[in-house]
Amino acid sequence: MIARIALRRAGSAKARMESVVEQLALPDDWTDDDFVRAVEAARERTMLLLPLPSTAAVGLCGVWFATESADVVFHRPAFDPAIRRNTIGHECWHVLCNHGSDTKLTPDELATLLTGIDLAEHGLDIGEFRAARGLTDYDDPEEYEAEMFATMIATRATPLAARKRDRLLRAF
Repeated sequence: MIARIALRRAGSAKARMESVVEQLALPDDWTDDDFVRAVEAARERTMLLLPLPSTAAVGLCGVWFATESADVVFHRPAFDPAIRRNTIGHECWHVLCNHGSDTKLTPDELATLLTGIDLAEHGLDIGEFRAARGLTDYDDPEEYEAEMFATMIATRATPLAARKRDRLLRAF
């Protein structure tokens, strides 16, 4: 159990994600801020949503760091709100599942993830980092699930009438 969100261990990945989406209890036409607040409430922790600098590692769209007191999600700024929402949804699945908390990053991996990020500018101390998730490939089941969740959560942000009309969206 993650704070107030109960992650079912049995059943399909889709069923687990649908359960989490329902437990987040997002209002119709929710915003990214509403979504982040719902994840904060579920985790009972502060979440900082910060833009990645242009100097961040190539190929890095988003990264999640867990500190002692907060979840920190960096995302690559995008002109398209759908891309931003997808990145935030993807990283929030890692947050909700606590992915990465059971692995230790090497100093080189951490340095790559932090390329160009000024932690002091955001009041963060690298000594407080206890988990991270970023720069992996989609062969990893956790990455695949995170991408599925991002798609699923994004479909809930579309108007209800559009969701009913679109067969693709109903697949999620």
